[in-house]
Amino acid sequence: MQTLSVCMIVKNEQKFIRDCLESIKPVADEIIIVDTGSTDKTIEIVREYTEKIFPFQWVDDFSAARNESIRHAQNDWILWLDADERLRPESIPILKKLLTKEKKPTAYVLPIWNMLADKKNYKLSGAHRLFTNHKGLYFTGRIHEQIVQSLAAKKGNERNCAVTLIHLGYGLEKDAQNKKNERNRKLLKRMVKEEPQNAYAHFTLAQNYSQALEWEKAAKHYREALKYHRFDPGMEASLLNTYGEALMKLGQTKQAQKMALQSISKIPQQGGGYYLLYKLAENEGDRQKTLNWLLKLFDSNQKLRESGKKLSTDILLNQDDVTFEIFKTYLALNDAQKALDWLSKLPQEKQIDGGLLLKKAELYFKTNNLNGAQNILKNDMFAQNPGALNLLGITYIKQQDWNKAVYTYEELLKIEPDNSDTIKRLAGIYAKNGQMEKAQALVKLLNSKF
Repeated sequence: MQTLSVCMIVKNEQKFIRDCLESIKPVADEIIIVDTGSTDKTIEIVREYTEKIFPFQWVDDFSAARNESIRHAQNDWILWLDADERLRPESIPILKKLLTKEKKPTAYVLPIWNMLADKKNYKLSGAHRLFTNHKGLYFTGRIHEQIVQSLAAKKGNERNCAVTLIHLGYGLEKDAQNKKNERNRKLLKRMVKEEPQNAYAHFTLAQNYSQALEWEKAAKHYREALKYHRFDPGMEASLLNTYGEALMKLGQTKQAQKMALQSISKIPQQGGGYYLLYKLAENEGDRQKTLNWLLKLFDSNQKLRESGKKLSTDILLNQDDVTFEIFKTYLALNDAQKALDWLSKLPQEKQIDGGLLLKKAELYFKTNNLNGAQNILKNDMFAQNPGALNLLGITYIKQQDWNKAVYTYEELLKIEPDNSDTIKRLAGIYAKNGQMEKAQALVKLLNSKF
């Protein structure tokens, strides 16, 4: 039975650390904590889970700290993660099955779902987080540290897996995110200075500038990354998308579109490129083009959920939000039937929102499904809604159900006693229904008021 050491470096992580440790407790044979100077309750919490806590003087080098953590690991395999990450419960049995005896150095790439600030959408990435111990593997890189270089040097095995981490770091409060970006930027700039032709260093510095919305600086370093690139297709496609986003923010829409299309040509199954093209079309006000890219985005988003990412980093959107945008676009294009079809794809609890439910009734009306419209409009939530009552009354008129039309417009008149259109319509219905005295009385009322 192969065993697992979980290795972490921490500093002032009291907000996150407990949930992280709880998530890995069922699978960890030992937990190694390297602390780089916590002054909050982090270590107090950690002691509830392990006594293997080692202080380490921070030297502006993440690899140095990571290597210190794995130096203390005693077990067959190492899993490393950060305090703001959690192992998904569904991944625990999968992870246990991966802990097999290996003759060669072996590392698994774990999918990482990076939760964005809206708490609904995710940026997808992956990293070599699980690897064999005592096989000469170690971290390189002052920041965004990796074992991949040492794995390649040892001619080790690299494998993909479905063991997934949830990363909360992109959803930090603004001040905390700014501090983290500033800390990382210092190291990234130093890395670029030390290795000016390192494409990955330029790429990661550009991403840091993008997070801070400094688009000019981001674009500059994305260009440098492309100039020196030695990336595989998945990484290059990610670079093209992020560069395209920066260009879009700078108003260089044709160049942004070019980057997105190049990205898709390299890796067709993705979300990022289609999302960028959708936003570009939306910004142009081209509704048909917006719809076309939204439909592509919907399909790719579904495939991402089912089979995982193909890009180095990608975006996974809330599918209900994409559905809603498609519904709105069909609505703007006056395609009532398609708008209704897409609205009906939303979960029932979202459809019963007052505004959406009324919109659904209007679409039923436009597609001549009068009974469907009536079933919605007779809901008690619309009993005092003038627009809903008026539409309900019109459906009864279309069906020549004069008694129900009379009742509906009498109720509407109680709510809007001075609405001339309501008075006129009710007078006409009275006449159609043979109630001439009531019709004449309303005509007199109309003449006296208006």
